[in-house]
Parts: sequence; C-alpha cells; structure tokens
Amino acid sequence: MDLTVFYKNNQIGKIIRDQDFIVPGRGAQTVELDAQVEAVSIITSIIDLASSIRSFKKIEFRIRGFVETDLGRIPVDFTKNIDL
Repeated sequence: MDLTVFYKNNQIGKIIRDQDFIVPGRGAQTVELDAQVEAVSIITSIIDLASSIRSFKKIEFRIRGFVETDLGRIPVDFTKNIDL
C-alpha cells in the first residue's frame, strides 16, 4: 500500500505498507501502516486548524484511492466524522 496524505489539496505525508497481508473472503483484517508526515506541513496545518477551530462543528477525515492486489484493484473510500 502506498497512500498519499493531503490537507487542503497539499501533500503533507505518506502512509506505506510494504509487507503482504491476507484478508479472508467476506472478512476483515486489521493492518498496521507506517505514516510519514512532513513536520513543516503538519505544523502549518495544525496552526491553520487551531486558528479557525471555533468555527468548526465537525471534522471529516477521508481516505480515497485504490489498493492494488494480485486479483485487481480495490477501491478505498473511508470517511470518519468527528463532531465537536
């Protein structure tokens, strides 16, 4: 897996998994991922977020992309909402 992390259309990091794993048919598998985030980008993003936090009612985290497998491509579209 090779995912790119964006905040406000700017790349701020990557999430990488080089080891194989198996997801059983009609099942689920928890997988640990290594995250690499550029310090300058994340600090700028945190300052930006903190300065406007009063106007937030919720924060949405979204992961979109594809996972390439031996059998083909699997779409990923995960969204997590946090109400403040």
